[in-house]
Amino acid sequence: MKTRNIIHIHLKEENRDLYYSSMTTFFDNIEKNKVGVVAQTVKNYMSVNKTNVFENDKIRIEKDIPLYLDSKPKKTPAKNMLTGNQLNAVSKFLS
Repeated sequence: MKTRNIIHIHLKEENRDLYYSSMTTFFDNIEKNKVGVVAQTVKNYMSVNKTNVFENDKIRIEKDIPLYLDSKPKKTPAKNMLTGNQLNAVSKFLS
């Protein structure tokens, strides 16, 4: 089974979780005022403090979260897949 490390980002003000393959990609796609910090500051903090977690009042970032990948994805029969309306209902229920 293959693994890949990802970055877990929690935006506190929006109570939203995001997942990225790199911090640089995340910071290239978000406004600084939403996170209150720049990528290099986070990287420096994690390096100096020998930690995989950075947190301030707007954001929490965890790096090196393992994502396990199947080498051969399993096909899902169409009868087991959710329709758009069902996905919306599940999304509203979970939020």
